Amino acid sequence: MSRKHYRAIAEALAAVAMPDASRAELVRVLSDLFKSDNPNFNRQIFATACGIDPRGPDPDAERKAAQRARRATASSLQVA
Repeated sequence: MSRKHYRAIAEALAAVAMPDASRAELVRVLSDLFKSDNPNFNRQIFATACGIDPRGPDPDAERKAAQRARRATASSLQVA
């Protein structure tokens, strides 16, 4: 896989509304897979692109997840 694939996956994960703990676990599992595929893969950059704060949990996580969900819904309505 290449950088464009990792970016596309990160953008998709960032757009999905889910609890931060679930997002972090999914990002961790995918990062393990991607690192085994590409030794130059950077886990921290990927996590940040997926909406995971490397400094720890965000106290406003639920509010931000709801905002992402509203934006995703609004953009899907505009495309149709």
